[in-house]
Amino acid sequence: MTEKIKLTSGELRLMSLFQNITGAIARDCIVDEKMDRVIFVVNKGQMGLAIGKGGATIRQLQGIVTKKVELVEYSDDPSAFL
Repeated sequence: MTEKIKLTSGELRLMSLFQNITGAIARDCIVDEKMDRVIFVVNKGQMGLAIGKGGATIRQLQGIVTKKVELVEYSDDPSAFL
């Protein structure tokens, strides 16, 4: 049985903001209220673009969302993805 992932309007807004600020494509967004963080899954090869020079882009995004932002690079291989 396969289930489709459903994103909330808040997650979609965060993904749009992420893409506008970083220029990287967000494949998924997980809001972890318990750990006060947002995790973005970015396309393979776009991690550097998302982080920015010296981490400037990711720090800018963290300031806007007022949560810690973590990035994970997407992989088709589940073991590499984890």
